[in-house]
Amino acid sequence: MINIHSPLSIAIDNEESIYVSSMSSSKLKKYRKGVTYGQVLMSGE
Repeated sequence: MINIHSPLSIAIDNEESIYVSSMSSSKLKKYRKGVTYGQVLMSGE
C-alpha cells in the first residue's frame, strides 16, 4: 500500500504504474506495480 498526501492528480498507465502529482510536496512520482515507494520524476523544489 502506498501513502499519498494531498494528491493533485492521479493516472495509471498500461503497465499498471501509478503516477501521482502532489500539491504538498510539488513532485510527480511514479509507483510501479508491487513497489511501495515512489520514483520522483519531477520536482518543483
